[in-house]
Amino acid sequence: MRICWFGIYRKEYSRNDILLTGLKNNGVEIIECFVDQKEKFNKIKLAKKLLSLKNNFDYIYAAYPSPSVVPIAKIFCNKPLVVDAFYSMYDTAVIDRGLISKYNPKAWKLWILDWLSILLGDIIVTDTKNHADYWMSWPLISLLKKNKIKPLYLGVNDRLIFPISNDVKLKENKDFLVHFHGTYIPLQGVHVIIEAIKIAHSKISDIKWRLIGTGQTYSKITSLIQQYGLRDKIELIDRVPYEQLNILINDSTIVLGIFGETEKTNRVIPNKVYEGLAAKKIVITKDTPAIKEIFNNNELVCIANNPKDLADAIIKIYDNTAAYDAIKENGYQKIINNYTPGNIAENLLKMLE
Repeated sequence: MRICWFGIYRKEYSRNDILLTGLKNNGVEIIECFVDQKEKFNKIKLAKKLLSLKNNFDYIYAAYPSPSVVPIAKIFCNKPLVVDAFYSMYDTAVIDRGLISKYNPKAWKLWILDWLSILLGDIIVTDTKNHADYWMSWPLISLLKKNKIKPLYLGVNDRLIFPISNDVKLKENKDFLVHFHGTYIPLQGVHVIIEAIKIAHSKISDIKWRLIGTGQTYSKITSLIQQYGLRDKIELIDRVPYEQLNILINDSTIVLGIFGETEKTNRVIPNKVYEGLAAKKIVITKDTPAIKEIFNNNELVCIANNPKDLADAIIKIYDNTAAYDAIKENGYQKIINNYTPGNIAENLLKMLE
């Protein structure tokens, strides 16, 4: 089988990296047809590259982020079109992050691109069933795309994130360390984490805290940390490459997921949840419909979305960490048996068949 991996995408982004790795491992020939987002006239160049391939492949996969390139694929290619509807550009920019008013013409353009990308695809893959249901709620989609929108879970590249065995020399860290990494978008609810740290620190002073990343709400979060007098209690680190991230995750006791209050929070399973489990760590995250699609309370710790419950869960684990060994093992086994690149790629191939 030959698949044209098409679009204006980053190969290293988790969604693309996991699928490309898994498909190649499953013997699929990948023909990459892409241009960099920063290139001038990138859509024109992309169309020319696609035409030069002369449909010499079996499927064309509009890779994340897909909406802006789907019309090009549909016009200049006659092969089955798979659309990676990993997220809605409109929902992300307007509803979830609040970067654009819904009355702004830019918001209307994003909505139209999203809607067209779903209508034009022969197969549409999302990251969860809840996200598939979200797309089905858009005008005409449920009527025209019934049984065409399917969940393809994100998973994790287990060559990048994995448990580091004891014989590998890491810096010695016997501390109880709570770890978070992310992009500080509203969906991740980092403010809930800071409020929980304030509560937990008032009860137990020797828990260590580490936050990795930067992003939209970073300045507000650092101001909140300063306000609560927690600056010397929390280690703040900028974004790091995956090699270093794996070491930092392995250095921790608990990995935190997401705690946002937006609707999108309930529809996604974030990278950090898969990654924490893949490193065989205790993962705590907000109890959402998406999480419960594939995980249960024997594999990770789900909580109501408030700082007190998060602080209580962390303190409970602190008081008896060994009691969570089975949960760590169950979560790890769920990942390696179902959500590695090979597994995810197999699921995609079944959809194509």
